Parts: sequence; structure tokens; C-alpha cells
Amino acid sequence: MDFIENACLKFKSVISKASKSAEKLVGISRLKFIVAEINNKISKKFEELGRIIYINQRKGKHSSSEIASISSKIDELFFKREEVIKRISRIKNKIKCIQCNYENERDASFCAQCGNKLTKATESMTNESDLDEFSDSSLQKENNDYETEEDDQQIENENDTSQQ
Repeated sequence: MDFIENACLKFKSVISKASKSAEKLVGISRLKFIVAEINNKISKKFEELGRIIYINQRKGKHSSSEIASISSKIDELFFKREEVIKRISRIKNKIKCIQCNYENERDASFCAQCGNKLTKATESMTNESDLDEFSDSSLQKENNDYETEEDDQQIENENDTSQQ
């Protein structure tokens, strides 16, 4: 009887670890999807910026306030994307090299890509909240933070006015 109980306990432990591992992979995949959406949003903003510059150049206008506004939104998107990427690295228990951005194992002393010394400042410890935030509602909220309908509507309105 003791053998069966031990086998059951080990089986439960293995299933629990596998479940946590699968949850972690799903969470990472969702975060990578958010990064891809942010990249798409950045591309749209660059297109919008180019269109405004082109139209204003043809009309002989200077609209530095519009350009500054769009540039600010692009910077914000770059920052948000970097935050999500850092979160993915923490979950994977990796360290990103500050020189080349290569993901190294947490216990590495030097970057495997460029040889840069990895310091405590570059080390990313796994934060429990990173692992606990894989619920659909929290990831959906985070995704909504990066892509708002207001921005999309503004792009469409500006496209309509620039084509007239």
C-alpha cells in the first residue's frame, strides 16, 4: 500500500509541475502576441508619421506639433514593448545583456553572445506576480492598454482627411 501511495503522490507532483509549465508557456505565448501587436501599432504610427510629413511637404507646411505628438506615441509604444519583453525574460528566468540584448541563463557571469560581463543590475529575477498574471482577464487588460480604439479611430480620421 505504501508503494501505491508514494506513486500517487509522485504522479500528482509531476502533473502539478507539468500544469505550471504549460501555464507558463501559454502565458509567454500570450505576451509574445502582445509584443507582436505593439510592433504592428508601431508600424502604423511610422506610416502615419511618414504620411503627415509627405503631405505637409507637398503643401509647404510645417507641422512639428503633429510630428512631435506621433513621435511621442511611438516612444511610448517602444517603452511598453520593452516592458513586456522584460516580463517575458523574467518569466523565462533569463538575463538580458545590456550591450547586445541577448538572453542568457540567469546564472551566467558573461554574455554568451558578446562576452559582456553580466552584473546584478542586468539580472532579472522571476517575479511571482509575472507567473500569476496569466489569466485571460489580466492579459486582455494589458493588451487593451497597448492598443486603444481611440488611436485607431484617429489614424483612420487622419487618413481620410489626408486623402481629400
